[in-house]
Amino acid sequence: AIEKSIRSIIGPVVERSVTIARMSTRELIIKDFATEPDENKMRNAANMMVQNLASSLANVFSKDSLLVNIDTNLRTILQNILVNNPPVDSQLIDQAVTQISSDNIDMACKIIEKAAIDKAIA
Repeated sequence: AIEKSIRSIIGPVVERSVTIARMSTRELIIKDFATEPDENKMRNAANMMVQNLASSLANVFSKDSLLVNIDTNLRTILQNILVNNPPVDSQLIDQAVTQISSDNIDMACKIIEKAAIDKAIA
């Protein structure tokens, strides 16, 4: 469920994050390093900035929709598994879904952040 949720949003989130991070970094580096004679200093600053911006933007753009997707996918899986078993209280399913989602949301966001960082410096 978590993998399916990540796969469903990773492409658009990474693309959007990296595009914004690259444009912002370009403008900031041009402004802040206009008088800097050392090109390596400028390049290193640009690389660090685009990585940090892309990572942060990916986290912001993905967290809410990822949480909703994980909840939906987990709920579907649990209901399909439990359909042929004795009835289970829906409150118990809700608690399980909430706990699993909150336990794994940070890890899922880190995967998306890592993909954004990798694409930003590619």
